[in-house]
Amino acid sequence: MRKLSEQELDQVKKAIAAKELISAEILMEIYDHYVSHLESFEDSEFETEMLELEMKFTHNYCKELQEKHFDSTHKGMRTLQWKIFKSQFSWPRFIVTATTFSLISILWTTIDGRTRTVVILVPLGIILLLIAWISIKSTVKIRSLKKTLGVSNYIQSDYLKIILGQWSFILSTLTLSVLAPKNLGFTDPFTNPYYTFITFFLAILYLGYFLTLLKAWKLKSKTSLI
Repeated sequence: MRKLSEQELDQVKKAIAAKELISAEILMEIYDHYVSHLESFEDSEFETEMLELEMKFTHNYCKELQEKHFDSTHKGMRTLQWKIFKSQFSWPRFIVTATTFSLISILWTTIDGRTRTVVILVPLGIILLLIAWISIKSTVKIRSLKKTLGVSNYIQSDYLKIILGQWSFILSTLTLSVLAPKNLGFTDPFTNPYYTFITFFLAILYLGYFLTLLKAWKLKSKTSLI
């Protein structure tokens, strides 16, 4: 198996950049496929094989690959995070989970409604810091990939796109918890039992999400662009 020349690699890079894909993972996969395929042929067959690849990897076909990869990645990320969450209820981790749940329950009965609001902002802030760190790490990897492929358009890791989508959902739960009592006619939601329940649920949700995101990122960062 031979190595492609610089001129041949440049031709591959230009062909891939012309597809204007956004998914960094798909760009990397297509590039690796092109290179490994072309290296298995003699240099005299380069143009013919390059044309064959271009006929297969059309713009529409690559867009379809991109959509399928995102859907698959999204499903895989959810499955991984759910698996991590369920593992917290296995022995002996269940002891830590039960203890944490009990401590939060006790805390929630000793603080007022306004204080509960402040408390749930703590894990929310920690999640934001983690996502900011993941974004920075992903940006560094993406920048290196763009330099390697010679791509100038905007590209993003599908994993980061999914995480940012999850962050939007997390923020929406907080917004809903604040607006819902007002829409239901509660003049002082902080003293309403509803607010006690919803803030307790959000505290557990945010802590659970932070844990699953942290562990999922540690696993995926070894092989993906996050």
